[in-house]
Amino acid sequence: MRILSVCIVVLCSACGGGPKPVSYSDKAKESYVLGVEALDDKNYIDAIENFSTVKTKYPYSQYAALAEVKIADAYFKQDKFVEAISAYRTFAQRRPNHAEVPYVMFMIGEGYYEQQPSKFFLFPPSFEKDKGATHDAVRSYRSYLDRFPKHGKNEVAKKKMAECRSELADFELYVARYYLSKERPVSALGRLEFLHRTFEDVSTQWALASLMLIDTYLVLGRPDKHGEVQVQDAKAKAQKVAERIVTVAPDSNSVRQAKKYLRLVGAGQPAQGRPPATQSPPVSKPN
Repeated sequence: MRILSVCIVVLCSACGGGPKPVSYSDKAKESYVLGVEALDDKNYIDAIENFSTVKTKYPYSQYAALAEVKIADAYFKQDKFVEAISAYRTFAQRRPNHAEVPYVMFMIGEGYYEQQPSKFFLFPPSFEKDKGATHDAVRSYRSYLDRFPKHGKNEVAKKKMAECRSELADFELYVARYYLSKERPVSALGRLEFLHRTFEDVSTQWALASLMLIDTYLVLGRPDKHGEVQVQDAKAKAQKVAERIVTVAPDSNSVRQAKKYLRLVGAGQPAQGRPPATQSPPVSKPN
């Protein structure tokens, strides 16, 4: 009778009557789901703990890579942008062919974007502050867009990159104005040339900087009090800038003034060196 009972138990187990053993993948999924639920509830400590469990205990499961991304997301949601960027970057480097890489590269740009100086109206203007994070955001968004031109976050990245580019142009204009207000046109020249050369995509600031550059060329093309001329080919350079304005921005408010400069320079009349209205001195010294 005992032998018969044992045989029945064995047969029932063989037929699937007993509980199924929990697999490696099931345990990984369980911890991952717990982490997602904690993340959704803004319980970031538990979320990171569960995702870390997936990474360390189940590194060969399909959930390990997803857990790495979610850990970075948890840092990001806590405004720990440095930690988030590091985690996203590590993921992209270790798993370059993973399906989550486009998202991760976009989020690196987001992390830098969020570290930009505050634009709160009671604070000093953001263009007066350090632009390191803004430069990094532009580089990151551009890298993402170049690699993944059809990813779903492209339009967001393009919009934010344009905003960052505008911030950088504002900063360069701010510094150029500062130097001009201190009667240091040679120092301003490099900033204005850089703006004219690299910021055509930021049309308003580019046209303004280009007009200021023409003025600066004409000033530096005249002998100073020591009889020295800082820019020997100032007339030709001013003409080239004016022609570029007419070509690139024919419908802008700057065209009329650019054409005026073309007539002035082309006729060989002496430059008056008038300071543009845009050269009002800044409130504080740039960093």
